[in-house]
Amino acid sequence: MLAMKNYFQNSNTPIENKIFLSNQDISLTNNHHNSTPEEKESLSNPYASDTIRNCYKSLFDNAPVGIFSVNENGDILEANKELIKILGSPSIKQTQSINIFSFPALEKTLLPSAIKKCFQTGTKVSGEGKYTSKWGETINISFQGAPGIIKENVIQTIQVFINDISGKKEAEEEVLFAKNRYQNLFNASPIPMWEQDFTYLRMHLLHLHKSGILDVNKFLQENHNEIITFLKKSKIIDVNQACIKLFEAESKEQLINDFELVITKELFKTIAKAIVSVSQYKNDFVNETKIVTFSGAVRNVILSVRIDKRKKDSNHAIIALTDISESKKAINDLRKNEEKYRSLFQNAPIGICSVNKNGEILEVNDKMLETLGSPSREKTKQINVLSFPSLVQSGISTAVESCFSTGESVNGETKYDSFWGKSSIVHFQIASNSIANNKVNTVQILIKDISKRHKAEDELRLSEEKFKNLVHHSINGIATINTDGIITFANKALSSILDYPPQEIINHHFTKFLHKNAKKEDLEIFKSQLIGESSTLRKNINLTRKNGEIRRVEILSNRITAEKGESNIIAHVSDINERWRYEKIQNILLEISKLFSTTTHLKTFLKKVHQKLNQLIKTENFFVALYDKNTDKYTIPYYSDEQDSFETKKPRKAVGSLTDYVRRTQEAQLVDSEKKNQLINTKSIHKIGTASKIWLGAPLFNDDQKNVIGVISIQDYQNENAFNKNDLEILKLIANNIGFFIDRIRNLNDLKNAKEKAEESDRLKTAFLANMSHEIRTPLNGILGFTQLLKINNLSEEEKVECLDIIEESGERLLDTVNDVIDISKIEANQIQNHYSEVNINEQIRYLYHFFQSEARDRSIKLHFNSFLNNIEAATITDKNKFTAILKNLIKNALKYTMSGSIELGCSLDDRFYSFYVKDTGIGIPEDRQKAIFDRFVQADIEDKEVKEGAGLGLSIAKAYVEMLGGSIRVESIAEKGSTFYFTIAVKKQTILKV
Repeated sequence: MLAMKNYFQNSNTPIENKIFLSNQDISLTNNHHNSTPEEKESLSNPYASDTIRNCYKSLFDNAPVGIFSVNENGDILEANKELIKILGSPSIKQTQSINIFSFPALEKTLLPSAIKKCFQTGTKVSGEGKYTSKWGETINISFQGAPGIIKENVIQTIQVFINDISGKKEAEEEVLFAKNRYQNLFNASPIPMWEQDFTYLRMHLLHLHKSGILDVNKFLQENHNEIITFLKKSKIIDVNQACIKLFEAESKEQLINDFELVITKELFKTIAKAIVSVSQYKNDFVNETKIVTFSGAVRNVILSVRIDKRKKDSNHAIIALTDISESKKAINDLRKNEEKYRSLFQNAPIGICSVNKNGEILEVNDKMLETLGSPSREKTKQINVLSFPSLVQSGISTAVESCFSTGESVNGETKYDSFWGKSSIVHFQIASNSIANNKVNTVQILIKDISKRHKAEDELRLSEEKFKNLVHHSINGIATINTDGIITFANKALSSILDYPPQEIINHHFTKFLHKNAKKEDLEIFKSQLIGESSTLRKNINLTRKNGEIRRVEILSNRITAEKGESNIIAHVSDINERWRYEKIQNILLEISKLFSTTTHLKTFLKKVHQKLNQLIKTENFFVALYDKNTDKYTIPYYSDEQDSFETKKPRKAVGSLTDYVRRTQEAQLVDSEKKNQLINTKSIHKIGTASKIWLGAPLFNDDQKNVIGVISIQDYQNENAFNKNDLEILKLIANNIGFFIDRIRNLNDLKNAKEKAEESDRLKTAFLANMSHEIRTPLNGILGFTQLLKINNLSEEEKVECLDIIEESGERLLDTVNDVIDISKIEANQIQNHYSEVNINEQIRYLYHFFQSEARDRSIKLHFNSFLNNIEAATITDKNKFTAILKNLIKNALKYTMSGSIELGCSLDDRFYSFYVKDTGIGIPEDRQKAIFDRFVQADIEDKEVKEGAGLGLSIAKAYVEMLGGSIRVESIAEKGSTFYFTIAVKKQTILKV
């Protein structure tokens, strides 16, 4: 009942306000000692007025806040309906069963601790928190507690008032959210803005009005300081980031505190206008002005002031600045562009006019007057474009109608006969100029007089036709190559040279047609021309035709640069294949002729011929077969083949072969697959070995061109177009040289065999004649042959010098042969006597060492002299010339057969003989030939070695002289490792005694 009374006594103040104002004095803490006598009587008397009791009961039960009393143990003594509602309890009974201090749902609200505090201190307590009932409902509550019943200064109960503030909390959160959202939008806005409070401004304006100043604008114009005062007194609440950036301020504080530093004269005037607008209670103000940033840059802006319209007397305003500097610049540029356009329009090099949909000319420039042949601008503007005869006949009127109808541009060229007598060829373009509601309102006509260009184009076309005819019918190939190396044009002659159709040449890289063995330097020259390092090139190169044939051409190319900067190469290709082949054949025949004087070994000769021939013809498969008519068999001294292998020494039959067919017919043959089948069908030949796609063979004739002594042939296993008739003619020329050489070798072999079979007395004579036939005829052939070559007028100076060198070499060889023959003849006839004189062995060896040093050095051979004699021992009496001739012949022999390494000379002395040796690292001498080398006209050369020139008399002469001086000679040799010749001469005792 006391709780009801307390609530009643404080009912003049809303309970929710009391709960939130927890620090204020509230009247809900009435105690017994403060009660009136009537109250005390009423409380102590259980039979007090029922009316008062019922009133309090009704107020307690129907109070809009939850009310309950609690004792010091936490037991609820009383609870009203609103409390049951707030706590979510099913009934009052269950509510009264709650213990405040142990009820879990109230722990988070801090209500239990607050009630305990109130019991301890007697002071009022209050608070807020979230309450989640055990029945699952969560609400925000506020509470207020105060002492209730007090007996003998001891608090017996606490009265607690609880209010559901969930709705209020949600409203507060929405307000806070709205405020945060506004603040975020304000700060993130790209438009520079600041908030300002105009309270002082309006108060001051009201004061001015009361003091009689009605024209605020005039007052501000006369009192500029008032504007600064207004700005300083008007509080700037906040500034966003965009505004800080616009003014180029370092911070928000700098912009707010130093705002007067960025005020320009124009902004001053604008602020004055804004103040006038505020004085007139206008909510919006907009004006264009200028500001200056803290860095000194001037910006054009639109300043707008907007005051909160929601409250009539609001002084809160948002001021925004829109940067229009770029727009201003664009407008100024547009104005300048319009002026330029007007100037360009009037001074344009082509006629321009604007026409509306009725065909009326709105604008026309001077060039159009000239193009149309019109006498004046006024006359031209009187023309109706849609019906003017000259424009109708030229088709321009129709083009204008089409543009108006479809909106699409129309281009064309036409002949224009002017109404005023001018006739020309013009190019016109009609384009829509103004469109509204998807309809063309105006079009622009552009007309250019192209009469001169047409005339020039006709002349150019005629010139191009002439040029094309010249290019296409040129006997030389012509091609254009772009900077990527791609062929962009090729004429008929080039197609013929390469044997490719034009479509297989154009759009292909030029390297496709270079021979695979093209020299790297040739390719680099082309590349340097492509990238612009050189502008002109003249070069002889090899191209590969479609059928694989090599074609020799001369290329003259020039790099040209077009007006647009694009570069191309124009290449002129001349077919010099026949001339080149002829020169190549002549050179190769010349080189083969040289082989006659440098070698007598058949295999070596054929190997070199093979190498030379390969420069003209593809000779991967090449062989020479020699025929013996006595046995009717063939031997193959040399071959190179990709598929088959041959026995080179054992003779064999070749009946039915192509080789035998050439010998029998005594004619050179070019045999492809078709001809081979014909020969097989006629049983002229039959299949032998691996079949080739094409075969080439030529007979080898003897010296008198009567008998075939063999066949030379080449073949290809993959390409049936590898050879042609020209190759056959070349092979015939080579065959003639090979036949002559083989016949010569056979003659030499015949002489050798005859020499060996003759008796000793006749052997020398026969050998002499046979070998002299070779040693005299060979250099004489060289002398005579190259003398004939010197008579050819087209030999170069280099070739003439080479011929003279060979003639000189052949003459020296002939002289040496004659001298050796004379010496050996005297020896055989015993007509040589010894002529003794004092000789120093060391000096003679030293003389020969220096004599041959130059030749040894030229051939990269080291020549050593090892003498073991002192000056006394080196002095002797002997035949000086014979002693010198012995050493000279041995050293020459060593130089002849030593390709690399060294030659060593040495000597020693014992009681009876001087011992000498000449050691070399040459080809060596097989054991079975070591005795024969000292015979007359015998050389150490054996089969499969390169035959050296000479009559074979040097060692024979040396042996004879050694024996005449009382000594002996011998040789120790290992094939391929070298030889050492030892010889002795007798010591004259009286010489030693005398010395």
